[in-house]
Amino acid sequence: MITYMRENLSPQAIWTRQISTGSFTDINGIHVQIGKRPYDRTFRISQAVLKAVPILQSQLCDGAKIYNADPDVFEVVLQYSERNRFLAQMRLGARNPLEQLVGGTDPMLNLAKAWHLGQMLHLLQMQNNLIDIFSVIYRQLLNTRAQMKPSSEPFRYLRDHVGYFTKCEKFLIDFYAGLATNREAFEVKELESLPYEIASALRSRRAYILIHQGREDRILQGNKCFKVSPTDNTRRVSLQVVSPSAASTKDAPIAPQVQPDRAVWPMIRTPRASVPTAITNSRGHRSHLSLPMNIEQLYQAGTSLPADYPQAVSLHARLDSELVVPIRAPFTAPSPALHCKTSSMAAERDSSGYDSVCDSSSSPPRERFDLHQKRETNA
Repeated sequence: MITYMRENLSPQAIWTRQISTGSFTDINGIHVQIGKRPYDRTFRISQAVLKAVPILQSQLCDGAKIYNADPDVFEVVLQYSERNRFLAQMRLGARNPLEQLVGGTDPMLNLAKAWHLGQMLHLLQMQNNLIDIFSVIYRQLLNTRAQMKPSSEPFRYLRDHVGYFTKCEKFLIDFYAGLATNREAFEVKELESLPYEIASALRSRRAYILIHQGREDRILQGNKCFKVSPTDNTRRVSLQVVSPSAASTKDAPIAPQVQPDRAVWPMIRTPRASVPTAITNSRGHRSHLSLPMNIEQLYQAGTSLPADYPQAVSLHARLDSELVVPIRAPFTAPSPALHCKTSSMAAERDSSGYDSVCDSSSSPPRERFDLHQKRETNA
């Protein structure tokens, strides 16, 4: 106690009034941003609070940002930490800042957020103080026979940020179920937004309290099952702290990426190589396909043209135009009329078109006759 008074009453301790938090802080504090945009707020945390809450001192620096905390609830917790100091307790009639959480549209959601923040900061005493404050509110509502509709947001918040079957969740179930003893049973519409196990626990807990006529009301009896202790084997969540440089990079607007216009891109056609057909030599045996192994050779083979390209094209075009006879199965004998028509077409092709094409590269008839006559004279 003497050491504490010497440190806080010495001339070196200079105190200033912090308007944003409503608490006393020294000039050597740090600025921290709480929450996500656009609801984030900036607070100044004094060195005294940093010493009182080791988690803040070890994880925060000037300009850091905490994402998984509510700014309004953090302000109340900050005031609570300032109140626990020796000089703050000297003020007469000082009100517990945690009582501010009772107001608002959903006080039970404020309870869940503050309890979650207390667990992250390892403030076990604050978590138990929250249970005490809301237990007093419960007794007042029970005496006035007031009703409160169960809300799904506190339960979902605890499960998303802390976990399942926490002591705060157990307190919420007893809170709603105990107030429902002064009314009829829960309707289906009231509990349809809640998780199934929460809705079942509310019904069974209300029936259990009614059977025992309030003797098993744990909140009314001041049961310590809702209090936390250092020996609890619970998984504690941690603060999501971002350094100043990372926070500025994360909050910076991302420049939109320019997408290429599809209209200005030309159509690119890739030649398709014909896949060789599997040839069956005998029944039950299949020959292997010989595929080209070099892609560049395949591309050149598909794009290069033969030297006699015009002649080959004219020949194949003429053959294709003349061959109008439908193809028959190999095991079906052709009809006599079809055989005659095919033979006449083949003879006409051999006598006219095919010879003219094949003999186009040979010497003229006059030169061949002179050559033959010269050979006979020499002989």
